[in-house]
Amino acid sequence: MESNVYFAEEPPQLQQNESFIGNSVVAFHNAGVARQGKLIWRGADFTIQPGEFIAILGPNGAGKSTMLHAILGLQRISEGSIQVLGEPPRKGNFAIGYTPQRRAIDPDIHIRARDFVGLGYDGHYWGIPAPAFGKFWRNIKDRREQAISAALELVDASHLQQKNIGEMSGGEQQRLYIAHALVRKPQLLLLDEPLEGLDLQSQHSISTLLHDISHTTNTAILMVAHDLNPIAPYIDRVMFVAHGAVRIGKTNELVTSEQLSQIYQTQVEVLHDARKNPVVIGVADTIYAHHADE
Repeated sequence: MESNVYFAEEPPQLQQNESFIGNSVVAFHNAGVARQGKLIWRGADFTIQPGEFIAILGPNGAGKSTMLHAILGLQRISEGSIQVLGEPPRKGNFAIGYTPQRRAIDPDIHIRARDFVGLGYDGHYWGIPAPAFGKFWRNIKDRREQAISAALELVDASHLQQKNIGEMSGGEQQRLYIAHALVRKPQLLLLDEPLEGLDLQSQHSISTLLHDISHTTNTAILMVAHDLNPIAPYIDRVMFVAHGAVRIGKTNELVTSEQLSQIYQTQVEVLHDARKNPVVIGVADTIYAHHADE
């Protein structure tokens, strides 16, 4: 039976890849995604190690969110292979924390921050407590409360735990979304546009927080972003998804005028600030413009 997926060129030949060996959290081997015969991206070949903080950037509709969905097992790949924590991607993997694109929370919603974070812990136990299992359920409740407290402390939001989430600023809400995803102590944290809609100070604050979490807890973090400039000092590597290709590397190696002009197929200028961090100027607003990937 012929495939209904067509590409402009033959897929690369799969070879034994040493990236599957060792303790990598995520390993892509010449992976590609297509929908209804249309290429989204292909040739993704990289690994993500414990404790790495990586940002995904790219132009509108390039497939940045699709990258996260493939890791979550929500998007089937068309070629190649993916391993997540040593096995194929699957839905409902509790070793992965995930925050989708943030939605505005109605100020009239009254849910305490502590209760909101606790929702990330629930759903893994079932049944109705009975007297015979009283000690069992008390142990679960104690572990739950300890996990919530630890997650709030990890994102520096313990002082917010009794506050209604609808009354918080965007930056405060984002900390709670992250705590919600971290409460089960995942090995991998996936974030889709966590800085969207935040002011510059909050963007730097959240970026610093994520950097510290990745390096102190050894949690690998993969974050979709639409602007490199606020996060460049904090990430370990950067991934660009553009024009059907995926490239990943150290920021100082990949973020150059020559490299970005090639990736985006348009003239891009990169300067450096006083701390030698790259600053993308000129057409940055065009190539990083926010858009919900298909």
